[in-house]
This record gives sequence, C-alpha cells and structure tokens, in this order.
Amino acid sequence: MSVIDIEQAKKEMESWLEYKKISPAKRETNAQSIEAIATAISDGTLRLDDNFNLIQTLKFPIGDEMVLKELTYKPRINVGLVRKAMEKVKATEADNRIAVYISVLTSQTLGTIDKLDSEDQSIAQSIAIFFL
Repeated sequence: MSVIDIEQAKKEMESWLEYKKISPAKRETNAQSIEAIATAISDGTLRLDDNFNLIQTLKFPIGDEMVLKELTYKPRINVGLVRKAMEKVKATEADNRIAVYISVLTSQTLGTIDKLDSEDQSIAQSIAIFFL
C-alpha cells in the first residue's frame, strides 16, 4: 500500500539528488539505490523534510528502554567526521565503511547501526552509497 504515488516519490528523490548535486553518471551507476529509496518514500518508510534530511521510520525499532524508531540522515557530511569515525574500524572492509557512513549521516554510534535489522539496513545502505 502506497502512502504517496511512486511518481511523486521519484520527484522527491530527484529533488534530493539535485540538492546533493549528484552527477548523471553516479545516478546511472546507482539506479537500483535510487529506485529503492523512491519505493521507500512511496511506502512511507522514508520521508524527505524541508531541509533535505531523509527520515527513515525503522521497521524494527532498536532498544528496550530508549527505543530508537527513526533515523535522520543529513544531506551533507564533511570528510573530517568520516575520517575520525573510520579510525575505529578496518576501513578496508566495505561493510565497515558503509556502517561508518551511516553512523556519521545519522549521528548514531556504530554500535547502534550494528543493531539495525537487515530490512532497515538495506535502506540505510541505499542512502549511504551516495556519500561514498
């Protein structure tokens, strides 16, 4: 069941890509991620706010007492934050690099990101790919 029409979701995704100045070549390379994000916007799992933050409603919230139900992804991050976070992991492993980017984008700890269910993780990865 769609919350918004898929065509409207694609327009929102397009506005996010434009805001981020993603090149046509990178868009083509990551067409599957674009489709996954647009689908998540359409079904209500993701929404785009007025500041171009993507907000993900987790299908499987994290935690018992302080339950994390949403992740908010910044539209821009700086290299210094990523480098500092990379010092904590083996950056040669792709999964670790993506987890670091998700952590920096959402301002969540790596420990929290490691607790994401695979369903929620796949959306997070689709977003993070545009920052690599």
